[in-house]
Amino acid sequence: MDIGQWINGLVTLVVGLVALLVYVLQRKSEKKSAAILLVMDIRHVERVITEVLQRNSFDRFMGKVQGASNWETHKHLFASLLSTDDLVSFNKFFLACSEISEARSDMRAIFMSGLTAKSTLIQERLCSLNPREEDYQSKRNDIISLFSQEAWTFDPDDPKERIVKSIQVMGRLTHTEGFRKLKKIAGMDD
Repeated sequence: MDIGQWINGLVTLVVGLVALLVYVLQRKSEKKSAAILLVMDIRHVERVITEVLQRNSFDRFMGKVQGASNWETHKHLFASLLSTDDLVSFNKFFLACSEISEARSDMRAIFMSGLTAKSTLIQERLCSLNPREEDYQSKRNDIISLFSQEAWTFDPDDPKERIVKSIQVMGRLTHTEGFRKLKKIAGMDD
């Protein structure tokens, strides 16, 4: 074997090992970044749910519940590290997050639709008044006062019931072994 072939083989081996090392380090970094995101998402969701339960108010003002997309994007990174039970718990938790987020969006959309309808009704009533009438200003103020004092927006129970059911199903991940593993991967052993 000639020395040139031997050097060429050695260089190929070194380049391959460096490429493998870069791949392994990138994968580890990707896992750590994903774990950090998921830990933050889980803590945020649990904080929002705790606030909602303490207030006992499921309305359009509740905090945003998100994070399901991060789980969907990165769960493959943790499939071999978490137990089947942990994966089921995480899936259930983030599925509930999606449902809560959709229900919250529905509540906000219904509220905005009701507000638009209320504004249209006020405008119709105001436009029906004759500004030349003697009591125009009084009637105008009465209409505005009446509509301002009343909420007059539909507040459906369905989105609230979906939120309550989702909260009951989701459980708390921060007390699980899977969450502890995720924190360890994230370097957040606190």
